[in-house]
Amino acid sequence: MKKRQTIFSKAFVLTMVIFLFTSCSDENAFSSINDDFEDFAGEASNDTEEKGKCKLGTSSYSDSWCCENYGYQCSYSSSSSYQSESEKCRLGTSSYSDSWCCTNYGYQCSYSSSSSYQSKNYLDEPKNMTFVLTYLKTGTDWDGTNTKGDPVISFTIHAISTYGDTLKTISTGKLLDKSDIIEWSGLSGYDAIVPAYTEKLSVCPKVIDRDLLDNDDYSSGYCYNVYNIGNLSDNSYQYQSDYKNEDCELEWYWYLY
Repeated sequence: MKKRQTIFSKAFVLTMVIFLFTSCSDENAFSSINDDFEDFAGEASNDTEEKGKCKLGTSSYSDSWCCENYGYQCSYSSSSSYQSESEKCRLGTSSYSDSWCCTNYGYQCSYSSSSSYQSKNYLDEPKNMTFVLTYLKTGTDWDGTNTKGDPVISFTIHAISTYGDTLKTISTGKLLDKSDIIEWSGLSGYDAIVPAYTEKLSVCPKVIDRDLLDNDDYSSGYCYNVYNIGNLSDNSYQYQSDYKNEDCELEWYWYLY
């Protein structure tokens, strides 16, 4: 009887050892699987984050790495002429929108966040325009002498579409007609209507020195352009000057509303 109890005890102990060994093995296996899953989840999260950085051009990896792994930043060049998306946003040459450049890089943030902001570069509807001449200084050798001049100043403004068509030509008439002056400052304005679909306004100044027999034309022959008219907010003053003119100084501004 005692021998049978001893055998039973040994069998019980052996069974418990096997059970404990099996339990520990299962626990280790489960722990290993759980660790593998956590590692995989972490790698997936990091992968998603790095993919986003590559898309924005902010990854610490090279553009070629981002291109090879995620298909972003593939327009890189080995030459020094390569421009990052950040640089393109700064220069205004990015294919992304101004709001995207503003959100991601802090460039092109001059757009309005209000509902009046237009994604189109041209006017959706006609707008009023106020044009104001503010300053003139004649050249000292007008008429070939050191005498004062008799300036007559006018402007021609071309409203041009995205396709390069002239939608309207605006003539301001004489905004200044003076005798025997060298310098003038003040406000001389003209109001007009700029038509819908205008994308560019081209301002061409005309500078004449009036004489009894033959007028002298001191115009620079240049026109000064402002693009993306549709994105200008109302009453946004556009200051310009006839900086190409070597015979006089001429300044003006205009705005739409």
